[in-house]
Amino acid sequence: MIVYTMHNEKFIYEKAKTLGVNGYLLKEFALEEIAVCIEKILKNENWFSPRLEEKTVEGKYEKEVHNIALLSSSEKKILSLISSDFNTKNIAKELFISEKTVENHRSNIIRKLQLPNENNILSKFIYQQKILELFKNNLI
Repeated sequence: MIVYTMHNEKFIYEKAKTLGVNGYLLKEFALEEIAVCIEKILKNENWFSPRLEEKTVEGKYEKEVHNIALLSSSEKKILSLISSDFNTKNIAKELFISEKTVENHRSNIIRKLQLPNENNILSKFIYQQKILELFKNNLI
């Protein structure tokens, strides 16, 4: 399997490798590297763009992304719903819990991820780290 993406975040690259991806191709270099990548994969070899290491960036919240493993399944579900643009009221309805319980979970998520206490910090975190894509692809 080849990942063909514009994302060069270190976390996504590392997660792809742990999922058994055979190739990782950045879109900006695709025309130059696609033939080599496919050739290597056909020979049952792994191929990761040599430019990936130089282009891999640490996201603004890189260490916080790794802390997602510390979240409970309920907290991950709430984070997933936030990534789908659910607000507190809609999350409460979806999960059959009170809005106060949702707010408590949000506070716990912020604390566990060691995020700053800012307005809409969970939404900012999700979109800045492309967590939305990870949830959609069931990588978290």
